[in-house]
Amino acid sequence: MSASASKNAAFASQAMMDILRAGAKLNGFAIEPSVKAVNQSKVPITSKRALLQAFVDKYGIENILKLGQGVSQLLHTPLSMALLVGSEPQSLLSKWHRLERYVHALHYTESDFSQGQINIKHLSRGEELPSLVEDLAVMSVLCALLSYCGASKITLSGQADSETLLFDFETQTTLCESIQACSSWVIRYEPCARHKQNSLPLFANEDEQALLASWQSKVEQAIIATGFVETTIDKVAMQLCVSARSLQRHLQQENLKFAQLLQQERVKYASKLLMQKQMSLAEIGFLCGFSDQAHFTRIFSQCNGMTPKAYLEMAFTLPV
Repeated sequence: MSASASKNAAFASQAMMDILRAGAKLNGFAIEPSVKAVNQSKVPITSKRALLQAFVDKYGIENILKLGQGVSQLLHTPLSMALLVGSEPQSLLSKWHRLERYVHALHYTESDFSQGQINIKHLSRGEELPSLVEDLAVMSVLCALLSYCGASKITLSGQADSETLLFDFETQTTLCESIQACSSWVIRYEPCARHKQNSLPLFANEDEQALLASWQSKVEQAIIATGFVETTIDKVAMQLCVSARSLQRHLQQENLKFAQLLQQERVKYASKLLMQKQMSLAEIGFLCGFSDQAHFTRIFSQCNGMTPKAYLEMAFTLPV
């Protein structure tokens, strides 16, 4: 992995470790030694493996599956919100895959959906495949995230013997005495019929809605409410209770295009995050919905006349 790609992966690697540590703490476990990203380079995969193996040696491999509970302690983070806002199970996995592509993750997942079931492969771009412990850590986090996206009665099993349940997420119970490595995993769940997506409120009240007379203003608010990752005109139209075709027609009457407004809102949000001086460029690019770092740099430069890096450097020169 190049130095640039390594930097890009830093925020995702650290977020994963933060979730696992939070899950350990919730269950009265301790994860040692502490592993942190150094100089914004990603957490070394050898360090993560050593950390997880030390946990298994002390508490048993079955308890790895409980660590995903740490998601509950980090729901307020920008990355968690980007993954969960407006998501149901299928769109959550789509965002997860997008994140893996964005950071050029060495290990990545592929998923295949059928009714109430997700078949997941945990793969590697290198020669060495993920270990069983790494597989279980990722599956535990995915199960936890799914529980916030309208899924209930979540269970995990191995593809090789998909009828034998390994873990019940709801009761946090390991159901199999021996967990064996397999080429893919099966997460089963029941969708909540009355699930309300994790969307931000579109309007604070009816007066605020009435003030937004233009469709441009309505769309801008709906884009924010839908979240910036994998935002589409269909999702925004659903927020506004109109069809995508009707929304396009309304915007045409104001000489606007949806793609234009989406791009403007992404750049505005990126500018806001850059001014806060708390995140890496890679994390900001992902949170704002850009397809990769080059896309982020190109669009931001077109709109602001400078690169995100230059904008961030300018932000650090401003008085607090």
